Amino acid sequence: MLAGEVPFRGGGMGEVTHAILHDDPLPLAPVGQDAGLIREIILKCMAKKPQDRYSSVVQLLGDLKKVRV
Repeated sequence: MLAGEVPFRGGGMGEVTHAILHDDPLPLAPVGQDAGLIREIILKCMAKKPQDRYSSVVQLLGDLKKVRV
């Protein structure tokens, strides 16, 4: 929703599922003063390995509060 397109593509459900499990998401190019931080937050949320993701909503909210609006 943030990028205006899906992060994984494929010719069918099998290809999309394979991409979700094995491929990196398509590049995301947010703009603005905190674009880098926003990109890092999104990529951390989408990390393949659970240990690379936020371990709690509190941690996610802590990073989101750093984004200047």
